[in-house]
Formats: sequence, C-alpha cells, structure tokens
Amino acid sequence: MKRTKKVLSIIVLIITMAVSALLFSACNAKVSDSVFAFGTVSEISLKGKKAKNTIKSIDSLFTRLDVLFDAENEKSDVYKINHADKDVILQISPETYELLKLAKTAYSDTDKIFNVATYPLSKLWRFTSDTYTGNAGTLPTDDDIGAALLHADLDSLTLLSGNRVMKTDKDLSLSFGAIAKGFAGDAAIENVIKNGQSGILNVGGTIFTVGSGEYKIGISSPRDTAADYFAKLTLSGGAVVCTSGDYERYYIVDGKRYCHIIGRDGYPVDNGIISVTIINKDRNALSGAMCDVLSTAVFALGRDKGVEYAKKYGAGLVIIYADNTFETFNVDSFELKDDSYSKR
Repeated sequence: MKRTKKVLSIIVLIITMAVSALLFSACNAKVSDSVFAFGTVSEISLKGKKAKNTIKSIDSLFTRLDVLFDAENEKSDVYKINHADKDVILQISPETYELLKLAKTAYSDTDKIFNVATYPLSKLWRFTSDTYTGNAGTLPTDDDIGAALLHADLDSLTLLSGNRVMKTDKDLSLSFGAIAKGFAGDAAIENVIKNGQSGILNVGGTIFTVGSGEYKIGISSPRDTAADYFAKLTLSGGAVVCTSGDYERYYIVDGKRYCHIIGRDGYPVDNGIISVTIINKDRNALSGAMCDVLSTAVFALGRDKGVEYAKKYGAGLVIIYADNTFETFNVDSFELKDDSYSKR
C-alpha cells in the first residue's frame, strides 16, 4: 500500500511538473500583433510573462502620442502650434516639448538640413498624408517654393520653460514625420524592459531589439529586384536600425524621381543617394529618435558630410547609391542578399 502511494505521489509530481512546464512555456510564448499609428503599421513581437498586456499598453501609448504629434489632428500639440499666431505662448505636453528640443538641436547641428518646419513645403509637393496620391500631376513653381521657404526656419520657434513654446513667425508649421516613430519606439521599449520581456518592435520601419539572443534584420532593396532584401544584419538586443530612402513616397515626372525628403533649398533631395540605413548597437548611447534624425540627415547632407555626421555619434551606416553601388561604415555582420548591387 505504501509502495502504491509512493508511485501515485511520483505520478502526481510528474504531472504537476509537466503542467508547470506547459504554463511556463505558455507564459513565455511569443506574442505578435500590429498597431496602426503615425500613418503606418507597427509590428510588435514579444516573449515573456504578460507580453500581451505590454503590447496593449504600447498600443495605447502610440495612440496617445499619435494624437499629440499629428499635424492634421485638431486635438494635437502640433496642430495647436501650427495654427497659433506669433508671439502667443502655448502650453504643450512634455513629450512634444522633448521632441522639439531634439529637433532644434538637430536643426542646428546639421546646418538647418534636418528640419521639422518644412510642413508647408511637404504640402506644396503633396507628400503629406492628406495630399499624397502617388501621382504628382504638376510640380510646384519656383515662386511657390520660394514663398514657402520664407516660413521654414525652425529658429522662429522659441522653447520656454515649463513645456511652453512661442512662434515669432505666424506661418511657421511643423511636422514630426521624420522623428516621431523613433521617439515612440524609445518610449515603448522602456515598457518592454520594465516588464522583463524580450523581442522586436518595428515602428513603421524603425526597428528596435530588446533582450538576449540574436536578431536577424533585413534592409529593404530600394528598387524592385528579384531579391527579398538588399542585405541582412545580425544584431543583439538593445539595437536600433532605421532607414530613409527615396522609394517609399515619391513621384516620377518626365522620368525624374521626386522623393518626400525635402532639402534646404525647398526641393526634394537629389544627390545620388537612394537609401541610408543607420545601425545603432546600443540604444542607451543613441536613442531611436536620434537614429531617425541621422538617417534623414545623412540622406539630405550627402555622402561626405553625412558620413562625418554619423561618425560623430558612433553609428553604423549603410548607403546605397543610384548607380547600384553601396558603402558600409562601422558595420559588423553585414550580409549582402541582393546581387544587383556591388560594393564601392
């Protein structure tokens, strides 16, 4: 009888251990979902206890930030700034204020190349979410571009204490399209880390990795080719990868491509670069928002000044050119996947 009880106890123990293992496995199963915000789809894939709850909190976070940063939403801070008269002091959220601080620093550091005050120009070129159709029709006139440029100086916005701002040019208008996704990803990753989870976030093309293990990240080919990806990167947790290119929102008129990245002269950038990828192996050293700044700034600055700017921050860099060549700088574990391109 004692032997029977002992056997039953062992069986119960084995069953209990098996159930516990299954529960542990279920708690740590990968959970994936997508979130729509900032005019694009973000993909989230996490492992760890209560990963589903974290994804829900990220969804809420992105929805809140999207409202704050959306230039076309009457409830947003950006809309409030864009429609304010000059010399009027506005109270804005800490998040919008922080983003403006970063944007103004980048504006100064890049000699006004990185500029969130080109919203009127983007509307003129019909690259904003409410004007872009994929078909340009006619192009803006030089006079229209010159007139819009008069109101595209971010120095016309003053940051005051207590999360307040003031415009000195009534017609100054902002858009955070080049920087909002990285900023939102930074905030989301803090949630993931706090909850002890690991995984990957693709925030509209700005990719974050968190936790142990290796992550395979693909860089898209900027032109239609037979390859699935231009290249593959292998990175550890804590990395950020983001790309700016001329292939996501553009027009072709009379055989010439006009992309959504507006240069300091008010015209779409056309310097022989078609794609820039920033690889940051340590988000603690360089934020996702700053990676967004770098990818856009390098694209607009051009090869020489762009490489110098990226090196200043210790970022890895991949540049693809219109002649189907590419260069890499400070990049490990780079694997070319598209033989349409050759290294310079």
